[in-house]
Amino acid sequence: MRKLIVGLLIMVMILVVGCGSQSSSSNVKQSDSPQVQEKKNDESKNVSAKNLAIGEKFKLKDWDVTLESFEFNKTVTNKRESMSSSTEDGNKYLILRLNVTNNGTKADGFIKTIDGVSIKVVYNDKYEYKNTKTLFDGDLANDWIQPLASNKGFTVIKVPDKVADDSAGINVIFQLNDQTAQVKIR
Repeated sequence: MRKLIVGLLIMVMILVVGCGSQSSSSNVKQSDSPQVQEKKNDESKNVSAKNLAIGEKFKLKDWDVTLESFEFNKTVTNKRESMSSSTEDGNKYLILRLNVTNNGTKADGFIKTIDGVSIKVVYNDKYEYKNTKTLFDGDLANDWIQPLASNKGFTVIKVPDKVADDSAGINVIFQLNDQTAQVKIR
């Protein structure tokens, strides 16, 4: 009986080792055919859009996005104008007004902490500022958008007065996974 159990254990170990070595050799990537490689190159060309203008529509995965306008302001106000929030001295809010359309098959959030669009501002090609979530109606960080529906809303980015008052360039960068769009606002 012991010999049978030992024999079965040895066979199981050989089987496990054999399956393990097969799976590692099957992970070797085969080179793509020229047609597949050409298609991949075409797709990668559409991943990044730079130097877009305000009002120009761009695509990030399932989202159609348009940065319609922007403004610098000491306060941000909700849609009903019943509440507002002010920045501390020396700062202003950069308020980005957006129109987004969800072309996906399920309701989704445009700006989410995980798997959502990240938005940042790059001032003078070196200083970066990220968006801030508010609890106001109209903040796209709070909204879930149904499939094939559009929503107009905003996001805010707190920047120093120097950024708001200076004439140096400002780019807004939208990123979702490996796709990026850059809109020049100044």
